[in-house]
Amino acid sequence: MNRTAVFYGIWAALCMAIALVGFFAIVNIGSGDAFRGSMFEGPRPAMRAFGFLLPFSIPTGIVAGLGWAMFHRGGRKPGWLGYSLLALLVVVVSHVLIFGVASIATGETNIAELIPGLWFMLLLHGWLTFPMALLGTAAFVAWSNYVHAS
Repeated sequence: MNRTAVFYGIWAALCMAIALVGFFAIVNIGSGDAFRGSMFEGPRPAMRAFGFLLPFSIPTGIVAGLGWAMFHRGGRKPGWLGYSLLALLVVVVSHVLIFGVASIATGETNIAELIPGLWFMLLLHGWLTFPMALLGTAAFVAWSNYVHAS
């Protein structure tokens, strides 16, 4: 089961990278002014933003792998509802870790602004990250069930 947890962590990190590509492709198509006034302003801002955020796939993979191991401890096998909860928890916990730690570390926000800011960022990105996590987890569970049945 530990090997499967590592594979799920790698899969979740890959899914996050794919979600980032999709998000910035949509933002880049939608508005040339989307990055104006941001730290990514300049030539090829979507690629600069993607390059900045891609390393955050690593904590997402770690959270996913640990979550998989926790959900399967003692030989338990959750149902589809459990796997859906796992996918949503991976998104929320990773989001809080990435944006929360980044906000506190850079000193850009105080604690009173942190919680509403985290919720706003989650709503801003959730339209893509939640479905991606659910579909990615469903694909991984289907693959895992197929491999273990063989």
